Amino acid sequence: MSRVVIGLGNELLGDEGVGIEVVRILKEKIKNKNIGCKDVEVYEGGVSGFTLLSLIEGKEKVVIVDAVIGNGRPGDVYRFRLSDAVERSKILSIHELDFIKCYRLAKNFSDLPENVVVVGIEPEKFELGGLSSKVKEAIPKALELVIEEICKD
Repeated sequence: MSRVVIGLGNELLGDEGVGIEVVRILKEKIKNKNIGCKDVEVYEGGVSGFTLLSLIEGKEKVVIVDAVIGNGRPGDVYRFRLSDAVERSKILSIHELDFIKCYRLAKNFSDLPENVVVVGIEPEKFELGGLSSKVKEAIPKALELVIEEICKD
């Protein structure tokens, strides 16, 4: 099974960089063989939209990690299928032309996977500096959800 994990975000804007932080920790765990999943590609996607689509074309399973606004409390962790977000647009990424919008536009003419899961963390702040304490505390739970998703058969 070909699996891809992509962390999205902008590290310069506080909690907006949480997706990047989660995938960096994941990369380290994979490198140190602390998780038993094989055939996993992990990317730091930044705030790219359409350029990320080439990373997921033809893949069987994709996990996107990002700061998302779900109208919860800062640090809340969400897991949802991208198709649910595409249809309902209830949970939103922060980016101008975000991954969900790009996926929706390209789905009809590309070999994009149906099996796309988003693991998101509700942000607290979007200002210069690092992650807020509430978002930092949520990273282990988000990482656990990502690992569960990529290690499923």
